[in-house]
Amino acid sequence: DDDHVLLVFMGPDLFTADGLGRVADACATVESLEHVHPGITPFGFLTFENRDGRLAIGTMGPGGGAPGTDAEALAMRDRLFAEPPARNLVISSDADALCAIFPVDNVDDRGVLLAAVEGVIAPLRPAIDARIVGMVPFHHALLMHLYSDLPVFLGLALLVILVSYFLAFRTLRSLVLPVLVVVLGTAWTAGTMALLGFPLTLVSVMTPPLVLILGSSYSLHMLNQYYREARVSGPDRRWIADSAAHISTTIFLAAITTVFGF
Repeated sequence: DDDHVLLVFMGPDLFTADGLGRVADACATVESLEHVHPGITPFGFLTFENRDGRLAIGTMGPGGGAPGTDAEALAMRDRLFAEPPARNLVISSDADALCAIFPVDNVDDRGVLLAAVEGVIAPLRPAIDARIVGMVPFHHALLMHLYSDLPVFLGLALLVILVSYFLAFRTLRSLVLPVLVVVLGTAWTAGTMALLGFPLTLVSVMTPPLVLILGSSYSLHMLNQYYREARVSGPDRRWIADSAAHISTTIFLAAITTVFGF
């Protein structure tokens, strides 16, 4: 039920007392945010050290914090780089970047969480190049792209449907009625997906356009039969009901085939 946000820090002023101090403050602030849990930082990274001839467990930063001098900052970089578990975890393989890893709750609105984290690390720039990486921003960006693409897909599908119906029947009702049917069907489909908790993914984002396109085929059957009966009908308006009854089996078979196909 959780995920991870990674913060990467780079820049020529990173391994200085001021640079690491600002990074340590940013990590502490991020850790205090709602839905963020204590994580792994370069300063609190555990290591074994020699204390008066005895083996003890310590942290890379003094007391788990930032070093006080530039010499201590460079020494901390060297200690991190010399620690195999730290390499490619909290310090890069070229010793030019640091990374902090924070577990976060799997909240619905990740944009709010990412905005809060961005607000913390933004003041570090331009002296320190700070970036948010990991699966949380990746999933958020992917979701934003999916939501932005959906109206485009729906609009293109609707345009193709309108052009096809106009070329086929050349009447206003042949445009309005089928589109009304498939738009209502698409709205019900998207609403039902939301109520049942089905998220938009790279696959499910195509469901509303598919409903729009495949649902329009039933109106083609209905309109074709309607105009065929209209040419030979008399003054009795019962032929409208007869044409609908005549084509109902075809529409049912087409619909049930689509259902089983899905």
